[in-house]
Amino acid sequence: MNTFLTRIDARAKIILSSFGDVSEISLVDLLTKIVTAGGMGKRVLESRGFLQNLKQDKYIPLNQLVEEAFYTAIRMGHTYVGTEHLLLAGLTKAGFGGLEEISMEVERLNSLPLLLKNVSDSVKPNILNTYAIDLTKRYMFYPKDRFVEREEVHKMFKILLQRNNSNVLLTGPRGVGKKSLIEVMARRISLMDTPIFFAGTYMLDFNLQAFVTNLPANTETFDIAIRNLASEARMLGRSILVIKSMPSMFINLSATSSAGAVFKNLVESLNRVNCKLIICLDDESANGDFSLQEELFWGFTALDIKEPAQKITMEILHMEARKLAGYFLLKIPKEAVSYAYKKAKTEVKAEVFPQKAVELLDRACSLASYEDTKVPADLRALVAKHIKASLDVDQAFFDKNYDKATRLAKVLYKLEDKLNGVTLASGKDLHTLTAKDIDKVLNEYKEEEQKEYKIGTKTLADLDRHIKQKIVGQDRAVGVVTQALVRSQMGLRPKHKPVGNFLFLGPTGVGKTELAKVLAQEAFGDDALIRLDMSDFGEKHTVARLVGAPPGYLGYNDGGELTSKISRKPQSVVLFDEIEKAHPDILNILLQIMEEGELCDMRGDTFSFSHAVVILTSNLGTESIHKRDIGYGGSIKSQKEIEERVQQSAKAFLKPELLNRFDEVITFKQLEKKDSIRILDILVDEVKKSLADKDLTLELGRGVKEFLLEKGFSMEFGARSLRRTVEKELLDKIAGFLMRGSSTRKIIKVKLSPEGVLEVLQ
Repeated sequence: MNTFLTRIDARAKIILSSFGDVSEISLVDLLTKIVTAGGMGKRVLESRGFLQNLKQDKYIPLNQLVEEAFYTAIRMGHTYVGTEHLLLAGLTKAGFGGLEEISMEVERLNSLPLLLKNVSDSVKPNILNTYAIDLTKRYMFYPKDRFVEREEVHKMFKILLQRNNSNVLLTGPRGVGKKSLIEVMARRISLMDTPIFFAGTYMLDFNLQAFVTNLPANTETFDIAIRNLASEARMLGRSILVIKSMPSMFINLSATSSAGAVFKNLVESLNRVNCKLIICLDDESANGDFSLQEELFWGFTALDIKEPAQKITMEILHMEARKLAGYFLLKIPKEAVSYAYKKAKTEVKAEVFPQKAVELLDRACSLASYEDTKVPADLRALVAKHIKASLDVDQAFFDKNYDKATRLAKVLYKLEDKLNGVTLASGKDLHTLTAKDIDKVLNEYKEEEQKEYKIGTKTLADLDRHIKQKIVGQDRAVGVVTQALVRSQMGLRPKHKPVGNFLFLGPTGVGKTELAKVLAQEAFGDDALIRLDMSDFGEKHTVARLVGAPPGYLGYNDGGELTSKISRKPQSVVLFDEIEKAHPDILNILLQIMEEGELCDMRGDTFSFSHAVVILTSNLGTESIHKRDIGYGGSIKSQKEIEERVQQSAKAFLKPELLNRFDEVITFKQLEKKDSIRILDILVDEVKKSLADKDLTLELGRGVKEFLLEKGFSMEFGARSLRRTVEKELLDKIAGFLMRGSSTRKIIKVKLSPEGVLEVLQ
């Protein structure tokens, strides 16, 4: 390692030579000379105000200062000793804390990465300077309790030591701690707590996304940039390039594609100059499928990161608690950390450990800090006085009343001294995080989960009434589906299964599809209905449209029609309309959805239906309902007979294992004339609302509704026949009247003529 340090900065030489042959030096003297000499050390001192706030001088052996400065430079990855290293060495030997913040200040103020200071201007790197951050330097001064060792770190070191396949591909769900493993590795390298192979290794966080974004999209430009990057990596010697986020252009593609060829060229070029790669790839980004990417990631060893064990998770939580306590000025006892872990495990559904427990603790601290660490009233009054005094001084100067300005300025300075002496929180005043604070956040989680529905808890009880106002004559069906929503929102259903699985049977025009539409709109909002007409999926080859094309077929990367829609709208009503027209293979897909509450597409992605209502509709067994029996007294079947017939037909058509998955098989009853009266009122109200948008008012004369009802009512075709009659007899005539421009008033009157025809009048 003696050849690693090549020079001492000129300013550092001046400072050291000025001490002469003394054995000990004063810390104040050292800091004063650093300020006099200038350079990075001076900039850090001035930005921190350290010299002015130094209360006590200390003496440091000169030889120990020099040794520590050299060691600091080595740990920071620098090939020189500068004034910043003397500063950090002096503070270290004097026993001062806060070195982590000062080292971060050095990084912030430095205009170029320190690891490149020894490179001449003619060959000064541009790519690494722009797109890379030195992680070994960043985490060097972080205290040990900021990191938690995990077994995966040792595995990563072993992979990097391999001769072949020595690049690391970290996979796993988002939130398991892949990036924290990289931080631990970077700190160990900076402290040389590694095999000798990694001594002097640079670990750089490389922003590949920004790198490729700022390049013209052609292969020649990429090749030139990759050669330049490899040349810069060669100058560093042994290095590790970390790519924490893979650009989308490199995800889910084969090595034979143009982007895949660029990526392979990048990996091979860097490996040739002794630069290894570590790539983080979330399961959500990679879609859990590497079958097409095996050649692309040739030279990588995949390391799947799982949720850590409980012991490791608790260590991570205690580490995060220490950070949060300092950030929020709170006390976080061990009991609160354990309670957060327990509740995150049992009540927080999303995400994985340790992320969901850390997030729960963070939100609890935020809530407690917001509620219980308010600025004291006396301090607020003092701030108000300071603001007023400052404005008064400015006004006095503006009025050229300098005597008054001087007098007010003295008052202002006294107020500033008081403000500077105020401590917002002392140890005895700090709020202690409790289980109650965590429970408040859990209640917020539940409220957020309830907001997945359009309606709130208060109006959920009225959902049944709201839907019955739009769906006529099917009170039992409405009650069943709304009760399923209530069960779900109150947390009284299996977490992984859909909100409800229902089979709607009955003749056409009785409201099966309409109930699904209204339920979606009332419970989940507009555009929350995923409707799949099963007549479009009657052939075997069309089944793949639901879950995507298989590998090797056109459209493989496009995803499935059903899976892509449920991923965009997980809170929805999924309607499989007229299931009897579907290919039998679709029934196997339905089994998976209704039993497991999830569906895998052809790419290996898993999509959850746990917040969806699954509805199947069918007209099975209704073909002969309206056929008259032979004889004088033949009539339409009774409701009980209709229900028995359609239930038997459903049992004959659907497999028992599918029927057994339904929460309820509901037979819709035929609409009677009294039901049609209410339906007509709903249809007329829709027409009135449409005209109201045009500032027009509709008035119906005597006998108009009776005319529409008499002409549109049909036991066989249900509400659809009535809707068609309203469109033909009422809407068409109003539209023609408006198109002719006949209306000069804001009121449109419709009356029934003596000939039995509807007329639109001015």
